[in-house]
Amino acid sequence: MALAAACLVPAVLWYAQPGYLTTSSATRGLRTQLGASSTSVALDDLPPAAKAWADANFVDESKELAAHPFPFAPQELVARAKRILALNIGFPGEVGGLMAEDFEFAGPVVGPLSKKAYLDAIKGFDLLKFFPDSNFEMYDFRVDPFEPNRVWFTSRGKGTQTGSSKDSPFFSKATGKSYVNPPQACSFTFNEQGLVNQYTIGYVMDRRVGNTGVVQLDGTQRSTAASTSDALDDLPPAAKAWAAANFVDESKEFAAHPFPFAPQELVARSKRILALNIGFPGEEGGLMAEDFEFAGPVVGPLSKQAYLGSIKSFGFNTFFPDAVFEMYDFRVDPFEPNRVWFTSRGTGTQTGSSKDSPFFKEATGKSYVNPPQACSFTFNEQGLVNQYTIGYVMDRRVGNTGGLGGLYGILYAIGKPFPFPEAQPHKPSLRMRLFNKLGRYMAEQKAKKEAKEASDVQPKLHSHVTTATGLRSVWDWLPCGSL
Repeated sequence: MALAAACLVPAVLWYAQPGYLTTSSATRGLRTQLGASSTSVALDDLPPAAKAWADANFVDESKELAAHPFPFAPQELVARAKRILALNIGFPGEVGGLMAEDFEFAGPVVGPLSKKAYLDAIKGFDLLKFFPDSNFEMYDFRVDPFEPNRVWFTSRGKGTQTGSSKDSPFFSKATGKSYVNPPQACSFTFNEQGLVNQYTIGYVMDRRVGNTGVVQLDGTQRSTAASTSDALDDLPPAAKAWAAANFVDESKEFAAHPFPFAPQELVARSKRILALNIGFPGEEGGLMAEDFEFAGPVVGPLSKQAYLGSIKSFGFNTFFPDAVFEMYDFRVDPFEPNRVWFTSRGTGTQTGSSKDSPFFKEATGKSYVNPPQACSFTFNEQGLVNQYTIGYVMDRRVGNTGGLGGLYGILYAIGKPFPFPEAQPHKPSLRMRLFNKLGRYMAEQKAKKEAKEASDVQPKLHSHVTTATGLRSVWDWLPCGSL
């Protein structure tokens, strides 16, 4: 029973990373933010044990930011993040002079790519040519209290493939089909000169949203609607138009999708169900709906009964008594006003053991440091949780879990990983490696052909010939990079 139960828990355990009492539910307009006092009041009536857990695991973001000063204020970094996107029409580039020389791109399975490799990749691929109505739907720009030089944001996006090109291996014909992306965690990391030295995208936050199959800041750090607008006022017309279309007006989105419970109330309920159940959402507090489902990146959906059965049989704190969940960035999604997102990191050391445990028969003394992971609660109109998601890794290069979330990552960190691919760090399959080799070969052939054609063009036209990367842009930048 212990092994069977433990196998159900992997995604659930990801959530057991002590977090932080974040104070915002939104960044502008109707996304009313919770100050430290209002958050505290919402938890004042908790039993002592739950209150102590909340104090230890909900991150005090103001305090964390103060402990890690950075030359640029959060609102300035948010403005820079938006500028590099708008000036380069959605794909960060050299326009605006905001890319560092040691810039790296890293996605869930692609990269890291150097600045040159990344720029070469995007130069040869014009997404808007094939999806002219594409909208990136970017929102929730915020600075990470643990990494005060890092701006996170969420991107959804949708578009219809009405464009085509005979030279494209994917879009030689217009299909008229549309994509609807799931919410994805993206980020920019800045150096002390205010230049971007890391860009991450494509970390899916909920695999069950969209049709693609995969893929809150306190007063010291918030970027208000007014300050964001002011920061972009000097953009060229095209960049300004792109920003207006692709940076979500969260107030307007909220107004279009009213919900019986205000954002701050949903955030308070999220924190209560966590604190009352000591990190693992349960029936204490009466906040679970009968149709509750748990869903992680690879586990679930699990019914309420299956979920409760799995967590009851697994004493996480017995094995990791010093575990902290580090929860923060609680905020309501403007596209889903009944959904509260939050981030959880978490650390712990396996000093506990049990002869009855299939994993922790002996104390290893080894510690785990989780990467940031996207988690969420979805509420019904009665204010009860009907969906809980955790374990969606936001940056595989952070921590020591091999880029894995949940129990998979913890077991990997302490040297006891499961023996199957889903519980191991990502490795490109043989098929993907062959795919990449083919892409590079075709790119080289295309470059040779274009170089020959360019040599036949009159010198006066040479200035108009660009170094085309052709298919390489697709292999390198989309989910098939130089691995």
